[in-house]
Amino acid sequence: MRFLNRLQTKIYRMIEGYKINRPLDGIWVDLKFLKLEDINKTQVLILAIIEVLERNSKGCFAGNSYFAKLLNITNKQVSANISDLKEKGYLFVEYTQPGNNGRLLKCKRLMEGSLD
Repeated sequence: MRFLNRLQTKIYRMIEGYKINRPLDGIWVDLKFLKLEDINKTQVLILAIIEVLERNSKGCFAGNSYFAKLLNITNKQVSANISDLKEKGYLFVEYTQPGNNGRLLKCKRLMEGSLD
């Protein structure tokens, strides 16, 4: 039983580290993103980054400042782009903490397979 508890704790720490500190060495921009005519290139990159970060977890927990730093844009621009992607149905946004302090992002239409 102790072994299982230690293993569970170790796995939990690995998952937490993945969510918060996972380095992003590069991204693959899938053609399914590039074929979307109703979004701009910044939004294409945001979707591609979210897809990479959510691949081995239950979603992407990256904040606006993470995207802003990667894409060399402001937090306000990130927020506007994410809101637009949500309105167009490309993103599922779930707030995980009261007051919109934490959020979970998932590529909604891509999960449902409606872009294939």
